[in-house]
Amino acid sequence: MKLLDILIEVIQFSNWQVPNLAQLKQEYQREHESKGNDFFDDEEEFLKAVNDAKIITITPSDNARIGYRSNTSSYEQLLNLIKSYRSYPKYRNEETLKALYDGFKENNPMDLPIVIEFSNTSRRVFSGNTRMDVAFQLGINPKVLLVKSNRTVKLLDLLKEGMYGAHLFADDDSGVDIGWYSYKLEPDTPAEWKLFLDLKKYTKNIDPSHQYLSLDDYIPIFKKLKQEYPEIVDPKLPPDSYIYRGTTLPKEQIDKLYAEEKNNITTYKLSMEYYGYIIPNQTYESKRKVQSWSIDYFTAFDFSISSEKKRGGVPVVMRAKVSDADLYFNPKFIDKLTRFEEKETINIINPIKVDMLIHKRTALIMKLIGHR
Repeated sequence: MKLLDILIEVIQFSNWQVPNLAQLKQEYQREHESKGNDFFDDEEEFLKAVNDAKIITITPSDNARIGYRSNTSSYEQLLNLIKSYRSYPKYRNEETLKALYDGFKENNPMDLPIVIEFSNTSRRVFSGNTRMDVAFQLGINPKVLLVKSNRTVKLLDLLKEGMYGAHLFADDDSGVDIGWYSYKLEPDTPAEWKLFLDLKKYTKNIDPSHQYLSLDDYIPIFKKLKQEYPEIVDPKLPPDSYIYRGTTLPKEQIDKLYAEEKNNITTYKLSMEYYGYIIPNQTYESKRKVQSWSIDYFTAFDFSISSEKKRGGVPVVMRAKVSDADLYFNPKFIDKLTRFEEKETINIINPIKVDMLIHKRTALIMKLIGHR
């Protein structure tokens, strides 16, 4: 059978079923009681919540807001993940995984995964993570049981102590593949793989569905990981050096700043081509707490020009002192993660004190030079 024929057959999968009572009780014992979770008071409350649950379809954008998802993109990645489970190889192994793929292709009955929605609307997968991964890999938007819990659970509560290995991102598809480690050290845990994929989506930001991806919920995780895995998570930049962020601002705002700060404006010159004006001591505030910055001016400048072409406005480079920021992730690691070589790092201080750098050519084009 040709791959196209398989995909056409798979896309038509329609045989989801609610897990039977015995299976639900087993899932409760395994995923709730044995792991010390506190999503429900007891088994009875869990079963009632399941009975009241809605069956919904999960799209890729819906999937992005579900915690504890592994989001593997191939059989090999999923197998590597399964090998890190205590149930491997007795209950989960190569044969059971292949049977799962075949089950989708043959439209066999498939238990609905269970996703919990907490009172603050955050979500996490409770059971069926592997089924969801296989479905998405085969082009299927999986259906799930959306089970409500009256608890309020944050991402930090979901990613508990010990959910990361001795080495961060040390698996074939996270460490070795991008060249960070010289060889595979250990499989990634589900939480580790989830973080890796979210970082990759956020920093690459090629797919339009990723443009609204926020890492704000990861801030307490970043703080924890920075202490435990400094070789990757701590940029270790000199405190008197700078980070840069390219953006655009409305011309009216720049005009106003030029008028107000005309006595304080200075100049900068990095080369014969890159020089201009500095509006010092400003405040930059992003819509999100987690922001992408670069340690390279030229990367930020290119981004500001690209942003101007997409959204209009005046291209500006924000410059902040490292000592005024709270930075996470080694730029060398993110370069290998994205393969873009943008010398990127992540800042969580918001708002942040900045200097605004405006290229002289931009100032001339926008007729801002008259303020000097």
